Amino acid sequence: MKGRFDFHNFKITTDDGGNIEFSASVSPESKYAVREMVKEMRREDKDYTATISIKRNSRTLDQNALMWALLTIYADAQGGGRRGSVTPEDIYYRMLEKYGVAAFIMTLPDAKPQLELAFRVVKQVDTRDYNGKEMTIFKCYYGSSKYDTKQMADLIDGIFDELAVIGINVDTSHDVSGFYEDWTKYKEANNA
Repeated sequence: MKGRFDFHNFKITTDDGGNIEFSASVSPESKYAVREMVKEMRREDKDYTATISIKRNSRTLDQNALMWALLTIYADAQGGGRRGSVTPEDIYYRMLEKYGVAAFIMTLPDAKPQLELAFRVVKQVDTRDYNGKEMTIFKCYYGSSKYDTKQMADLIDGIFDELAVIGINVDTSHDVSGFYEDWTKYKEANNA
């Protein structure tokens, strides 16, 4: 059994026996998740452990739609308008490598196919001897679906920068101008 819910306004009290009680106000969107989790916990009647972390807002659908719109503009410009010559996905992988979030993983050299199942882009960056075995270090880039709103904002800012480098900016493209204006307003409203 695994439960996940959002909360705030927590407090701690201590009883006469020194036991600590933790309580929190659960966000309305999490009320059903908490009820089901507590019901199952009571039914199981076991000890539990919990890990608490700061809530991070995942990327928004608007951010995702904007990213793909910009990638399409970029791909069309790179391909000279020839259909299929450069795809938005091609540009997406390039942008992940340049502006994306990555992890370094040291493993056996033949693990690359497994890493490619878990990450969007996998690049070999080094080899090392580790306890007498040759190990490979890979830089593995997460897909944007794993990003929080700040990481996604950084990626989108990078795409705007790359478009400007190839001459597509607020002065040369009506679409980019509109997207950039909306993006600026979004960032100001959301402190992104």
